[in-house]
Formats: sequence, C-alpha cells, structure tokens
Amino acid sequence: MAGEKAVPPRIVKAINATGDAIAYMKAAPHDFGGHKAEAIADCEKAVKKLREALKFRDMQDRKKMR
Repeated sequence: MAGEKAVPPRIVKAINATGDAIAYMKAAPHDFGGHKAEAIADCEKAVKKLREALKFRDMQDRKKMR
C-alpha cells in the first residue's frame, strides 16, 4: 500500500458505494425479505467504521510529517 495516496481511494469508493446502497434500500418499497432495517443499520455502521479508519490514517500521516 506504499503507493497509495494519503486518502486511500478504495476506502473512499467503498464509503460512496455503501452510501448509495443505503439510499437505495431506504427508498425501496420492499423490505428485502425482512432484512432491510438490519442491512441499513449494518451498512451505516460500516460507513462509520470506514470513516474512522480514514481519520486514523490521517492522524498517522500527520505524525509522520512532523
């Protein structure tokens, strides 16, 4: 991963894609076999964790710059 930018593009892409999936599920008229609410909650938790990972990475990068 040494060649990755300060903001890992794959994680940003995952956050965006998961956000799109959340919006799709929230707008869907069906409940995906009873899994809709839990799937939305799990995706929201995943986005939160990915953002925390980016924040950690940013903090580590800032320490290296000192």
